[in-house]
Amino acid sequence: MPAPTVLIVDPYPELADMAREALASKGLTALSAETYNDAVSLLRTTPSLDVVVCHARMPVAGDDESTRFLDQVGNNNAMGLVVISSRPFSEVGSLPERAVRLMKPFDVAELINALVSAGLDASAARALQATSQR
Repeated sequence: MPAPTVLIVDPYPELADMAREALASKGLTALSAETYNDAVSLLRTTPSLDVVVCHARMPVAGDDESTRFLDQVGNNNAMGLVVISSRPFSEVGSLPERAVRLMKPFDVAELINALVSAGLDASAARALQATSQR
């Protein structure tokens, strides 16, 4: 069985790279995008995405683009969705109902728990949780 694939969408390359590297070290296939256009391109070219981790509002794109991206992912029940923000979610606005919310800053264990809550494959989730507790 191939490793689950996670897409991290965040305008801050340091966070996206840290999350990508941490998840890759746990055996996941992790991709990252810093812009709306890059994220949409990866959605189109990576049919095996299991979970998308997306910033609630991508400041390098317009709010309309962020909303469209979240709606596009939110309407695709085939993949999990984790939405991250440094602002209280009450200030973020409308999010897809099924989105798992994760406040910044977060550590790897919190990210893994959010991926599991978003519906990451059960066997992959167990393996991730075991490695995050070491």
